[in-house]
Amino acid sequence: MKKFLTFIFIAISLYCNAQVVPSCEIPQELALAYKEQVQIFALDAMLNSGTVDSNSIKVLGAYSTSIWASFAAIYNSSFVDEINSIFNIYCINNPETNETNTYHSKTLYVSLDATVSWTQFWLNNMDTTGNGYIDSLLSGINYSVSPFFNNSKKLIFEEIINLPALVKFLENVDGINYAELVPVNGQGNSIIHTQQNGSHYFDFFLGWGDCPAGCTSSRVWKFKVTQPECIVGFLGVTGSQIPSLDGYPSEINCNLTSNSINLDIKKGIVELFPNPANDVLNVRNLNHVHTLRIYDLLGNLRITMEPQSPSTKIDIDFLTPGFYFLQLDRHLPQSFVKL
Repeated sequence: MKKFLTFIFIAISLYCNAQVVPSCEIPQELALAYKEQVQIFALDAMLNSGTVDSNSIKVLGAYSTSIWASFAAIYNSSFVDEINSIFNIYCINNPETNETNTYHSKTLYVSLDATVSWTQFWLNNMDTTGNGYIDSLLSGINYSVSPFFNNSKKLIFEEIINLPALVKFLENVDGINYAELVPVNGQGNSIIHTQQNGSHYFDFFLGWGDCPAGCTSSRVWKFKVTQPECIVGFLGVTGSQIPSLDGYPSEINCNLTSNSINLDIKKGIVELFPNPANDVLNVRNLNHVHTLRIYDLLGNLRITMEPQSPSTKIDIDFLTPGFYFLQLDRHLPQSFVKL
């Protein structure tokens, strides 16, 4: 019996520390800060889709839905120290650069043939051309035209669009000598996203120490999110230790998240009893808690409810005997036993 209880304790510890099931809801502060970053992830997915969607100048919303949910799940997870480093202290977010494709995300270079009449619009830094094909391509997209050199111009867009496809289309227009993406120089903070077998992988890269030359020190936090279950797994940290030979990286301290409620819950202010429980589980002090979820040991969601008062009773009579986890919003799950 003692060995069995030890096994169960280890299983609970591994479950709580290796993977959690947070909310996939997107907080407003995350949506505002990472809108363009997630658009870059969606664009990469669209370009890799192998469908006609890869020719769309606009980033299609269908490609961002599961990415947003997965990204929010990490943000909402109970890996407090890691989330604090990523979103609060170092604010890893680089929407200006598409690191996975090594080009700037909102800028193009175009070289113009001044003998073709319509090019005078761009040569005079106007955000229209009089060329029906180009104006149709860029319909509804805000951009500006800036000088570069001679008859070359820089097109600067106000949103993330499909620049590789736009380059391909512009190169076939009479009056454009060439169109090209603006390459990235050096290395900096970035997030790499990939998808595989229904799971989303995110690498949060923090670089410091002569990053224009490629960063001599780095730290990478790795996460896996399984959809549609919204299960977050922390895969560990790689790279330089902090501090390194280059000293500490510069802190930004944007304080995007707030852990005040997390701390209250971790201190045990929220109570659940009796434990073990038979037919009813009581939960008290649910101030500031919006959603309550119960999962079994396999991570299957068994109960979801929205507490209407600081104290609530949960009917668990229908659950089979065993170990379960109670999760309040995005906070660390608490275990209980159903008799």
